[in-house]
Amino acid sequence: MVDENIKKLANQIQSIFDNKQFDKFIHDITFPRFKKFSAFARLEFRFPITIIVGPNGGGKSSVLHALWGMPERCTTRDFWFSTPVDPIENGKSNPNRYWYSHYIKKIDHIAQSKKTSGRKKTAPDYWEPDEPRIKDRMNKMPPITKSLKPYVSDSGDRWNQVERKRAYANSKAESSAFDRFFNHVEFERKAERQKYFTKWSGGLKKTIDKSETTYYKRNAKVNFMVKPDNLAAINKILGKNYNSAHYLIHNFYDKNVYSSSVIFETSTLTYSECFAGSGELAVVNLVLQISDLDEFGLLLLDEPETSLHPGAQVRLIEYLLEVTRDKKIQVVISTHSPTFVDYLPTAALIILDETDEGINPRSVPSKELAFYSLGKTEKDKVIILTEDALIQALVERVIHQYASDEVKQKIIVKAASDGATMMLSNHARSYMLMGNRVIMIVDGDMNDVRDIFKADPKSLSHQDKLSIIDVLKKHKPAVNITGSSHDENSKIELLDAWMVWCNKNVLLIDYVCPEELFIRLYDPGHQLAALGGSNGEFKSALKSILEMNGEDSDPKAQSTLLKSSMRLALTSKDHPEFARLKAFAERIVLAVSQIDGAP
Repeated sequence: MVDENIKKLANQIQSIFDNKQFDKFIHDITFPRFKKFSAFARLEFRFPITIIVGPNGGGKSSVLHALWGMPERCTTRDFWFSTPVDPIENGKSNPNRYWYSHYIKKIDHIAQSKKTSGRKKTAPDYWEPDEPRIKDRMNKMPPITKSLKPYVSDSGDRWNQVERKRAYANSKAESSAFDRFFNHVEFERKAERQKYFTKWSGGLKKTIDKSETTYYKRNAKVNFMVKPDNLAAINKILGKNYNSAHYLIHNFYDKNVYSSSVIFETSTLTYSECFAGSGELAVVNLVLQISDLDEFGLLLLDEPETSLHPGAQVRLIEYLLEVTRDKKIQVVISTHSPTFVDYLPTAALIILDETDEGINPRSVPSKELAFYSLGKTEKDKVIILTEDALIQALVERVIHQYASDEVKQKIIVKAASDGATMMLSNHARSYMLMGNRVIMIVDGDMNDVRDIFKADPKSLSHQDKLSIIDVLKKHKPAVNITGSSHDENSKIELLDAWMVWCNKNVLLIDYVCPEELFIRLYDPGHQLAALGGSNGEFKSALKSILEMNGEDSDPKAQSTLLKSSMRLALTSKDHPEFARLKAFAERIVLAVSQIDGAP
């Protein structure tokens, strides 16, 4: 029931979004220079709820910090500021900056606004609005008409920043008044701590009962009963049945710090956050923050799954979708939760990767790749990840023909659609840290790279390995396996691990590309079938052949037709391609058998 409602809500939101009803929506961010992102890294927001996944330290929270600073009179400095230990380096010609595209519904226009830091010598991390520049890949300002004037600066040289109310919730950093007191306030003896807590807990109780704000120089700056509609949302997400919840932000336990408490009442019990789980208080805080958001607000969530079991995460997703539909807010979530990836549409997904150039989003995100990034693979399954949909069709067909039922039940074949560069670079780096339950299959024109990883790293000198790293970077397509590491020893360690992993887990098809096989099967008299050609030549020729014969040439149609065309080659020993296809199937089965835990 919840699953169906989530799908229904997502479809409703998509329809509203497609009809341009999400005013002030931020469609994309470009980072000409920002933290660890590669120069001009660009992130697109294609659905009103966006989930960002990637490695620890891989830029997820940094995106939230940039979004936090985008609206008018807001600043990223709240999260990122210069210190002697971690200085922010800003050059006059290349300061830290970002720009973003936001929708203005009244004039049906997408404007580009920019913020730049380091323009003031006295405040190196002060972020201020800036005019568009061609060198930052921004559009020029249009002529200022009467309809545009309310949305541009007085000087007319830049768009105004988007006007939005924001909310930021970081479940990792939240702690209740009780947790903070017992974990951070020092006492010499345990008995003294308990005595002190009991005393001020009594004061807090009197404040609650009398709805007061002050008790012996301690303050409750927030003190109210949670409204029925918010309580209903809290109950739904947590699967609870609270009759009431009393919420406070106070300094009763630690006079130097204000933190939150909540008093829950059920039909049989009354208890505070001392006895509630940390997830309960996090949900209360989140629901209250969301309730304060205006229509078209901006909600930023940093790992909201913390302390929530998967069932509660699903109900939280449902609640976020409901609020997004009703208030037309934009939600951006940094997460490590496979549940969020599973239940939200693919359009909601951004996957960040570390490369030699810095952090970059994957060009074609998919749920399968997000799951691999999060370390989630199906138990007892071996994932075969192919370079594209046509290789996926090839693998599925030979496996169906030649593999045993036991092997068939053990494997899942998915297309990465990211290309060999991403697969042999970022993906391989992620998978080799997760374990060995992934096999990658790429085009045969990567045989020179295969020659490299087939070598024994123990037989190579330190200098040989540094040379290999450089050769791979210059390879076309480039293969960057060292991420953002600049330390020589770290690079060598990564190369060693990459070579060992690829030797076991990466296979090449026996053709330049699957289009070569397709042409050999579908039009064996074609000159490329006899003389050979490059990857691009085979792809171009196949498209022309199919169109000339009245066939659809889109990827899905090609995959279906390839499977059909392979039937005779897989069953007739006299067919020219029989031996190669059978040998390829045997290599796949052998690779699967060598994966730990597989047959």
